[in-house]
Amino acid sequence: MFQTKKVQFDALLYKKHPQLYRERIRAKPRWDYYIAVLSLLLCPVALVIDMLALAALAGAIWLFITLRFFWQRLRDTSKSLTHVAEMLVTSIVIPPVAVFWRVVGAWRYRVRFL
Repeated sequence: MFQTKKVQFDALLYKKHPQLYRERIRAKPRWDYYIAVLSLLLCPVALVIDMLALAALAGAIWLFITLRFFWQRLRDTSKSLTHVAEMLVTSIVIPPVAVFWRVVGAWRYRVRFL
């Protein structure tokens, strides 16, 4: 989980070596993270402006993406109660934290980077 802060340095790697970054580090952005974060932010905003259907849709999208991420991480690992609980909590937290640090890195190193 604390490794997520290192994502900010991906922006610097990308700025210096964009082609190598796409070939060896990450070929394409984690769109699922961005969609999860946008839907998570949209849900309460839609509730405040009384757009319940939009809030429900945003919440459902966030839940689907988060559960999919959780199941992917849980596959082929321990199914002990503590491990499952840890995977659930970190699957909820990792996408927003990773997107935050990615934005910090893009801002810090002044590069358009997703």
